[in-house]
Amino acid sequence: MANIGGRAVALVGSGLDVDTMEAYLYAFDLASGSYLGAVQLSASARATRNMASKPAVVDIDLDGQSDVIYVADMVGSLYRIVIGGNFSPGAWKMTKLFEGTQEITADPVAAYGPNGAVYVYFGTGAYLEDLDMESAEQNS
Repeated sequence: MANIGGRAVALVGSGLDVDTMEAYLYAFDLASGSYLGAVQLSASARATRNMASKPAVVDIDLDGQSDVIYVADMVGSLYRIVIGGNFSPGAWKMTKLFEGTQEITADPVAAYGPNGAVYVYFGTGAYLEDLDMESAEQNS
């Protein structure tokens, strides 16, 4: 959940997609239940599956308003989305922070560090299908 301009917003990552290989972050107004919009994270023809993680929301300046969202996909990328106080996902600014070759399956977790730094932790590896149990690939 995010607090944007004093309004509660539910942020939901898209579920597992094995057809179009797209990943989205959806936003809903909790007071009215209305759909606010979505941010497309990725679409990959090379992937066999894709989805968005659970987002990590950070209040950088500790003023009670959400400032930044960190979210990952199964293509192997981590994104930083700056909300900028805007209620509309179409106005948010997205930056790719990390691009790897392995599926990110452990949701990002944000932690405050010294001097205003924010550290984001996430993990790779999957346990979604039978083939995942047989993989001997090293994960990050």
